[in-house]
Amino acid sequence: MAVLELLWRGVAIIHASAAGRRPAEKLAEELGKAGVVAHIFQFSQLDAIWGCYDAYVFIMALGGVVRGICNKITHKETDPPVLVVTHDLKYIIPILGLHRGANELAGELAALIRANAVVTTVAEKMGLTPVEVVTRLLLCKLEQSAVLEVYKALIEGKRVCVEGLPPGVVGYADSPPCDIVIKRGYCEGRFCCRPLRLFVGFGSKTGVSPQEIAEAVRALLNVIRAERVEAVASIRPEVYQVAELLGARPLLFKPDELSDEKCLSPPNQIALKRLGIGNVAEAAALKAAGPGGELLVRKRAFGGKITVAIAAASPYSAL
Repeated sequence: MAVLELLWRGVAIIHASAAGRRPAEKLAEELGKAGVVAHIFQFSQLDAIWGCYDAYVFIMALGGVVRGICNKITHKETDPPVLVVTHDLKYIIPILGLHRGANELAGELAALIRANAVVTTVAEKMGLTPVEVVTRLLLCKLEQSAVLEVYKALIEGKRVCVEGLPPGVVGYADSPPCDIVIKRGYCEGRFCCRPLRLFVGFGSKTGVSPQEIAEAVRALLNVIRAERVEAVASIRPEVYQVAELLGARPLLFKPDELSDEKCLSPPNQIALKRLGIGNVAEAAALKAAGPGGELLVRKRAFGGKITVAIAAASPYSAL
């Protein structure tokens, strides 16, 4: 399973000088060809975008990157992949989020732009898929103490089984004998991976049918291998029919109920002028997910008429 396929919130490409702008554009172009959303920012915008993307790629001096992110690093469970790319696009150095796919991402980016990547962590040297990538594919959350225990078992050569093992995962088994079994669901036990709660938001042009919208939602759910969501949200009255088609709860919001959240994609200027909110799909999904909800899949456009986004809430948050 390619890490590029898991960058559902996209990549932030950051440069600090005019010399970094052109390589940033080149990298964004290559990521776009690979189907990954990439937005370019200046280093001065880092505070505003931190925590909003699945990965951060800096085209600038490594020392400056370290100084810029040192006060933002919190925990290996939540810190995102951070990579530094040289201005000539020849070297890619993962410096943070190594167990969250940074090493694999460096290798995949290197293949895209014909660069050289550096890998330093033991699990990836052994060719194992990081545990955090496995749980992301399963759309569930495993306690950090259990994650560390799984890594220890893998490195020691023990057999780790995963119920519903996703395709493309390396180093795990799907059947006994097992030293550890990771289960997904509302189960008990140390290695129970609790499912994320998913919420869809959509925006659409006038005249688009509920069936078309439901198909667009299903297409995006298929990207993340999800079968259902708790609720579907929008400012469009078609939300009731769409939710019924998807077997979910409908949530109809007024435009002024949607806030301009920090992590929304750059706004659609037409929608911003007409509605006062420039990103209906993402804002509606986040509103539906409630406090603590996070954008899981950045908005995707379907046929130039529909945009769909997905937010997730913690499995431990109030139902």
